[in-house]
Amino acid sequence: MSLLDRIEKHLKQNHISATRFGRRAVGDPRFVLDLRMGRRPRRRTIERLEAYLKSIEAAAPDCILKNAVCAHKVARGDALRPATVSRRSARQPGPTE
Repeated sequence: MSLLDRIEKHLKQNHISATRFGRRAVGDPRFVLDLRMGRRPRRRTIERLEAYLKSIEAAAPDCILKNAVCAHKVARGDALRPATVSRRSARQPGPTE
């Protein structure tokens, strides 16, 4: 399985966007998008990516999105603090003249 295939599988299983994954894994929001376009990462970047994926897989082997606790929160250790989902308030109509 290629590196990109492994990342794509991770994205689908954890319901995470490519930009969010890139930002968390290697600090580059365009990382996955560039990989899809043919980018060849450096050895050190691959090592960082492998370490990130291993930490996620070790922390949550049957990782599913449940009760708003995501895989990245398990890896970072904030699983005890549930994620909050902010909802946009309904737009209030302005005064009509």
